[in-house]
Amino acid sequence: MRRIFITAISLVIGVVATMAQPKAGTFSIIPRLGVAIAKVTGDKVYTNLASAYGDATHSNYKPGLMAGVDFEYQFCDMLAASIGAYYSRQGERFDDVKEAHDMSTKQWNEVRDWKQHHDYVNVPLIASAYVADNLALKVGVQVGFNVDGKMEYTEASFVRDQAGVGSTESVKKIKGDVKLKKVDFAIPVGISYEYMNVILDARYNIGLTKVYDNIDGKNSVFTFSAGYRFSL
Repeated sequence: MRRIFITAISLVIGVVATMAQPKAGTFSIIPRLGVAIAKVTGDKVYTNLASAYGDATHSNYKPGLMAGVDFEYQFCDMLAASIGAYYSRQGERFDDVKEAHDMSTKQWNEVRDWKQHHDYVNVPLIASAYVADNLALKVGVQVGFNVDGKMEYTEASFVRDQAGVGSTESVKKIKGDVKLKKVDFAIPVGISYEYMNVILDARYNIGLTKVYDNIDGKNSVFTFSAGYRFSL
């Protein structure tokens, strides 16, 4: 019985040690995988497809993959710092755009499923303050390097017949490149919780610089990820 009791106590101590946050002086590698939910503030598409006037549909959040790794050093029980490198698919989407028309209009257009994919390699420098066991608040600075920009949407043209019924005349897929600024700066703020070396992390990246040269829109990005700590 004594051996069983000692074994059980040893197992509990081992689990608690595994659950605990890293000790001071520990260096860790933390691979991460998650989702980035992004939009560009201030960007819009006008419903009058012929010119930039009329009602507008604004940028909406769209999800994308994020994956990368953090390198973290634990200075003391309450403070750690990390630098990371992530691939992040950001961008934006727009609601379907319908050109205004009435019964006298013989032909009109619609734009559907408008999405823009902005691919970045982000490098965040983060300070983590542990406010409770395994629970950390995070703040830092981040520089992002744009590596690609694509857009896609579906354009449909309609014609009204003599009975006043709209029928599809043509539908085509449009794809193209998007010209983005090469460097992006942001302030990440967030929270994380660690359990048995698994780290759940949520952040909001506050964009500081314009995404496009000709539009005063900034990245607005939420990230949610899971990582695993390898202590060295």
